[in-house]
Amino acid sequence: MDTLTTALSGAALLLAVASPIITALINARAQRKERETEFYLRRKAEVIENYVRNTSAFLWVKNTDNREKYGAAYGEIMLYVTGDVRDAIQTLNTSIQRGTSADPHEYTMFNAICECLSEDSPRVKNQKRNHITKK
Repeated sequence: MDTLTTALSGAALLLAVASPIITALINARAQRKERETEFYLRRKAEVIENYVRNTSAFLWVKNTDNREKYGAAYGEIMLYVTGDVRDAIQTLNTSIQRGTSADPHEYTMFNAICECLSEDSPRVKNQKRNHITKK
């Protein structure tokens, strides 16, 4: 009986010591994932804002400086968008690459993209996603 009591006491002691350590490890992992998610969402918001700013500037003033900034922003945004928004951005990019003068259709496409990006933005919470419908 003494052996059983000693074994149970030892197991209880081991669990009493191990339980807070395991809890701390689980909490640390959850906090790290939360920080990584926050970093990703913050970066995604910056990329979206940069794309909108530089695309808008390039559509209004098509010069070399704006083209370079647009090109960099286009490359970045493609890392963060998917689906219909990505397709719309690629379509707008194709139109931009083809033309040299202002195309009213580009402004319409850009406005639709901005609307979808704003609804999908990490900075905008509790809103439904709106996807671009292809015409």
